[in-house]
Amino acid sequence: MEILVGNHNQDTQHVPVLLNTILENIKPNGTWIDGTFGAGGYSRFLLEQGVDKVFAIDRDPLALKNSKSLQEDFPKRFKFFLGKFSEIESLINNSKNSSKTCNGIVFDLGVSSMQLDQATRGFSFNRDGPLDMRMGGSTLSASDIINSYDEESIADI
Repeated sequence: MEILVGNHNQDTQHVPVLLNTILENIKPNGTWIDGTFGAGGYSRFLLEQGVDKVFAIDRDPLALKNSKSLQEDFPKRFKFFLGKFSEIESLINNSKNSSKTCNGIVFDLGVSSMQLDQATRGFSFNRDGPLDMRMGGSTLSASDIINSYDEESIADI
């Protein structure tokens, strides 16, 4: 679980809450994959701990913007992929700097406040906005689906 503090239209203070648990249980080294990059807290933590390389993946186009500072700070040790974590194998294997060995993977699963706090993203329960709910790559919004799919198709989703 990650806690994001601040206005997400500006620089965000990102506080991943499980970092101490990671340090208490393992000493990160080698090559790691951050399967749900988000604002990059786990990737930055791993790189600052001295791992050799971090491959980060996220399907949210906002995460690509968030990855720029890590690409600048760790140009030879950090690689970001805009995609789904279900595509880890093909994304990493197709990278020219990929390693055949992965020492660890972190996932922070769920919707974050990066999506919930921005009404225009269409995920919020507390703010008015369009019913969108797209993380990237989809041409249909949640509103499109609700208004055009039949009941059985919506139930299957």
